[in-house]
Amino acid sequence: MIEINEYKERIVAMLFVWGEPLEIREISRVLDLSYKDTNNLIGLIEEDLEEWPLGIEIRRIGESIQLQTKEYIKDTLEKLVGRTPSPNLGMATLEVLTIIAYRQPITRIEVEELRGVSSASSIQTLLKRGLIVEAGRLDRIGKPILYRTTDKFLASFQLDELEDLPKLEEKGQNETE
Repeated sequence: MIEINEYKERIVAMLFVWGEPLEIREISRVLDLSYKDTNNLIGLIEEDLEEWPLGIEIRRIGESIQLQTKEYIKDTLEKLVGRTPSPNLGMATLEVLTIIAYRQPITRIEVEELRGVSSASSIQTLLKRGLIVEAGRLDRIGKPILYRTTDKFLASFQLDELEDLPKLEEKGQNETE
């Protein structure tokens, strides 16, 4: 029988090796634990990391978690390795990502209707970078693919969940688009 501390060690090791956000359900599956038990263990790890000054913390991103450096230490690490690169997306690709983030799930055609130009290349870039994924198909002629953002998107833009996206202002009747 595995003890609580060993489960906690296994979870921390998984997060360390994985590097990117890891779904809590996947951790549960690997450890053969219930979601509730896994979540409770993660809470204990969070308490441990608050108590011990190790410079890392667990960040919850939707239904995933990730080890990250505490905010106050980032400047030291930037001096060591240089500034952390942003996703380095062009303006067109950022525009497509923004549309998908706010309107998801959405098809490529719907994105293109909003933008007025082709978006296939931007969508391919976002898929390759893991910022969006296919989210099924729309039940209409041609069965177009639906796209949605990923936990990697949330982590890249330092969001915990989609509700943390900035609120869009409604355009007034007298304002032009």
